[in-house]
Amino acid sequence: MDHVSTVCIQNQLVRHNLLYDCYADNTQVYIAIRPKTTWSDVAKKLEACLADISTWMSANVLKLNEEKTELIIFNPKHQVRINEELQLQVGNNNVSVA
Repeated sequence: MDHVSTVCIQNQLVRHNLLYDCYADNTQVYIAIRPKTTWSDVAKKLEACLADISTWMSANVLKLNEEKTELIIFNPKHQVRINEELQLQVGNNNVSVA
């Protein structure tokens, strides 16, 4: 991916108030989930951002590789275990916790 594409994707992430790291053709998105935040709210925010990125990529003859999209959740040991039913809708794919 060229520099212009990377910057445009970064702009989408910033617009959605998400943290990120970019490496060559890979972007990692981070979000802190506060104790009173529901998974539904987090999922909506991530899905909206990914939909915007996918739309921009399609308009620029690029493709978001939905099959390689992963969801990883890190939580403190003292919290209840992660619900394995947590997932995101990315395009036509459901992405479950890795």
